[in-house]
Amino acid sequence: LGHQSPAAIVLAVKSGAITGITLKDEKVTPCFSCIQAKSKRPPFSNKSTEAPHALYRVFIDLGFVEHPNHHGDTIYLAIVDQYSTAKWKIVLKDKRAETIIEAWSKFQAESERQTGQK
Repeated sequence: LGHQSPAAIVLAVKSGAITGITLKDEKVTPCFSCIQAKSKRPPFSNKSTEAPHALYRVFIDLGFVEHPNHHGDTIYLAIVDQYSTAKWKIVLKDKRAETIIEAWSKFQAESERQTGQK
């Protein structure tokens, strides 16, 4: 938060770089903000759950391209299957929720029809 560490303050006072301060004890405790800034959360578990079969778990995201295709589309829905790492791209007219849900529903229905899995 823009202040020196306790060790730097003690060193500056001892060297005479800072005058007018008398430290009662050379042990300066860090402030609450410093303690909070240095706090750490527990690390993520390295254990990941594997998908037992194709299309059990898929990851989806929206992608954007700089140059539109011949229809003027610049948005696509990217789908990755965790099990097989198969990838699909579905071109979208816009990024409205209805458009995305419609594209996802069509993909899901076609995938279930082809694989026989729900």
